[in-house]
Order: sequence, then C-alpha cells, then structure tokens
Amino acid sequence: MLFEVCKHALYLAVMAQIGYANAQTGPVPVVGISTGIDQTTGKVPSRMNINTLAQERGPMWDLLIRGLDALQNKPEDDERSHFAVAGIHGMPYAPYNGVGPVSGGSGGGYCPHQSPQLIPWHRAYLALYEQLLSDEVRRLALEYTDDDASIYRDASEKLRLPYWDWASDPALPPSASNENVTINGPDGEIELHNPLYSYRWQTYPLNETQFPGQGGIGPTTTRDIDENLQNANNLIRDSVYRTFASTTTWDQMASMAGSGSSFEAPHNIIHNLVGGSFVSLDLTSFDALFLLHHCNLDRLAAMWTASHNETMQTQPFLSQGLYSTAQGENVTAESSLKPFYGADGKSFHTGRTVAATEAFGYTYPDIPGPDQGRTKDVIAQINQLYGDIAAAKKSAAVPNARREWFIDIHVDRADLPLPCSINVYLKDQLAGRTLLLEMPKTGIAHDELSLSRVINRLDADNNRSEYIERALKNDLHVKVMKGDTTLDARNIPSLGIKVVGEDVTPPGSESEFPLYSNRTTLMTINVATMRKHRW
Repeated sequence: MLFEVCKHALYLAVMAQIGYANAQTGPVPVVGISTGIDQTTGKVPSRMNINTLAQERGPMWDLLIRGLDALQNKPEDDERSHFAVAGIHGMPYAPYNGVGPVSGGSGGGYCPHQSPQLIPWHRAYLALYEQLLSDEVRRLALEYTDDDASIYRDASEKLRLPYWDWASDPALPPSASNENVTINGPDGEIELHNPLYSYRWQTYPLNETQFPGQGGIGPTTTRDIDENLQNANNLIRDSVYRTFASTTTWDQMASMAGSGSSFEAPHNIIHNLVGGSFVSLDLTSFDALFLLHHCNLDRLAAMWTASHNETMQTQPFLSQGLYSTAQGENVTAESSLKPFYGADGKSFHTGRTVAATEAFGYTYPDIPGPDQGRTKDVIAQINQLYGDIAAAKKSAAVPNARREWFIDIHVDRADLPLPCSINVYLKDQLAGRTLLLEMPKTGIAHDELSLSRVINRLDADNNRSEYIERALKNDLHVKVMKGDTTLDARNIPSLGIKVVGEDVTPPGSESEFPLYSNRTTLMTINVATMRKHRW
C-alpha cells in the first residue's frame, strides 16, 4: 500500500513538472529539455542516428514510438498535438502561440526557405516538438514497473529526437518503412501503427478551409520513393562535403540565397526523392520522417559551426514574404523566429538565441564536448563520413593542387513552375541536379554542382586538362524538368550556368579541409539556345 501511495505521489509530481496536473494556458515557450544532463560535467544527451536507435530496440526506442504515437493521437485542436505543431510549417496556416499572418506575407506557413533563417527557424521548431515529445515519454515511462521502472525513467530523461543521416546513407531508414511496429509496452509486447511510417488525418476528408486545394489527398501522408534515392548517394555526399570544405560564412552554408554550395540544396533533393506528400512544403511536416530529415540538417549545421567558429547569420537578408514576415522586411540574426517564444513567453527566439544546441538540452555524437569552436576532431569526423579519405591519404603523399570543375547555377524562382529541377549531363551521364521546392515563389536561387565524379568516368585521356575542357565544352548539356516534363529553356531568361574551375590542394591530414584557389570560369552556357560561350 505504501508503495502505491509513493508511486502515485511520484506520478503527480512528474505530471505537475511537465504540465499535466495543471493545464497550461497562453504561449508555449520553447525552452528545450533540461532532463538527462550530467550534473557533474554539464554534458547534454545526444540526438542519435535513427538506425542505431532502431537496431538497439531498447527503452528509448519503445518510448520514442509510444511518444510519437501519443502526439499523433492527440485531438487536432490541442496546441500540443502533432497536428498543431506540424501545421506551423505549412498548412493549415492556423495561428500558433497567438501569432497570425501579417500584411504582405505570401503564405506558405511560417517556415523560411532560401533564407539564412532556414536552419535557426527549424532548430526552434524541432526543439518545440522535442520538448512536447519529452513530456509524453516521461509520462509513459511511469507506466513501467518493477525492474523496468528505473530503466525506462532514465531513458525518458535522455531521449532526444533522432536523425536520419541521408548525407552518408540516403536509403530510407528501415524503421520508417513498415506500416506497423512491435515494441515493449508496460505489460509485454504491443503492436502499433508505426508513427514513423505515416500520419493518419483525424478529420478526413481534409477541411477545405484549412487545406485549400488538397481535397484529393488520401487518408494518410504519402511517399513515392524515387528509384534514384539510393543512387543519389554520391551526388548528395559531394554536395554536403563541398559545403563543409568551401563555405566560409553561415549565410552561404545555410541557404541557396547566396552563391556557392549550401546544405539547403541536398535537403531539397531528399524532399523530392522521398516524394508524395513529403515533397509538398504544405504537408511534409505531418510525416514524422520530416523530423528525422531536419534533425540531420540541424546536425550538419552544428558540425559546420563546430569546425568554422561562426554560429549565426552575418548579413541582412530581404524576406520574400512569409505567413508572419512581410515581403521586403530586413531579416538579420536579431529578427524574430515566429511563432517560437523564448522562456519568458513574451519575446520570440532569434537566430542569436538558438545559436547553441546545448541551450535546448541536446548535442550530436559527432561533436565532442560543449566547445562550439573549430576543432580538429569534428573536421576529422566530417572527412571520415563525407570526404574521400582514401584519396586524401593518397594525395597527402604528393600534396600538389589538382584542377576540379564545378557547375555554378543561379535562377530567379519567379521564372519557374515550382517545384522543378535543373539537371546537368555530361554526354548521357547525370553530373548533378539542383532541386527547387515550391516556396518561396520569388528570389534568386544559387547552387554549385561538382563535376569530379562524372569527369573521372571519362576515357583514359581524362588526366589531360585539355581533354577535360574539350569534353565540357562539347558534351555538357542541361535539362530543366517539371516532374517528367522537359521545360522550354527559352522561357527561363534568368537561368545562368557557368562552368568554373578551381585548384584544390588536398588536406595535409585527416583533421584538415582541402584548400580551394585560383577560381576561373571556363565558359557560360546559354540554356535558351544551348550555345556555349567562352567567358
């Protein structure tokens, strides 16, 4: 009897701590998670690779599935439900935390794409979802008793959202590929609809007021996996590594709004290759795979920060217009990340307040210790995961610079029927792809594609620079695609494509990045006529 009284008291104490004993009203502050932190060292728990978590099939896995299931089954009008938080990103465009549209906003939800705010906004978004998930799993952990009680409580305090490392393995995680899942419940094994597989709309058919134009969608979120998802491995990895090694500012790394490579570009490709409702920015966030996808984008940015000593946006950016940001508004690192309130429940988070992941109670296994400065350990990890270590070791023995070639792309999104892709071929081989999602509707998008792999597949003469240059001038061509339809390039006057070369000096060790120098333009491509011109 005494045990039952104590157990009930503990239950009420935890419920009060996470807001269940007394219903909270007003804004939901985004403060992250304070449990599971080592009280001696201050080390915060890591977000884990979803494949590792699923393979272990331990208490964290059980609680993750049960917690996601609980959030997905909360009533849609509960502001702490999966439906409500997913709806922040795109449709149904309903106000959240009391924040609604502003004059001049172009719709499309709160989420900023092609903006330096892309990563900080999603960091706050994920932190909100993570803390709501933590509330659920700590409540559910109390249902386990006897020998499992302390194990599940400890797991509930350390559990963070997992990530899908599509940069090293773009194959869809097996744990997100099965419609049903069996886990350990308090009284033995239980089978659930897998919350990582799809989300079932509670109100169906969808409300046309909330989801205009989506009346034809089915009862669940969908995917239409492109057969090229696995084959895109090298293209995605090369884009990610190029961004790590060549970008020098947060603005370049985070967004296609600036020239060069960015993490936004491969992020777009993943949305497209998963397909179905996942490619729609209006609906993608309802699929729990979105959480795993964006946790990895956040992870890449955190690793970049740890290796570059720069933590936030540096240059002002003119907004293209969002649900809560007027078109033409000057966006900086001090601008509000609406609708995410800080701890005081009165002021919004900014790029500055979300600069450190530890502030929200998490880190990643690739980042040792709390230091967010440049570290050789992080660079070595980046090289190991995404670089060509074998080639680097071979080149280090003869550290001469080699000439590498890239495609530099820019286009005004207003000239394109979004979403669409820009595909570059050398002869009949795909050399690279730039994917533009449906929002924003305007603004200049940039990307850079490496030609190294397709050049290496040329004939035996490919070591001669004149042979390579001749092949690029004669055999490079571009297709702009809307789904399976090839678009007439004459209707895209802003599309600019250049072939550029750089001398690449291999790193002297596994803890260094290569050095890029002597950038020159070999030619420009007039896509409208497919005539090539020397610069």
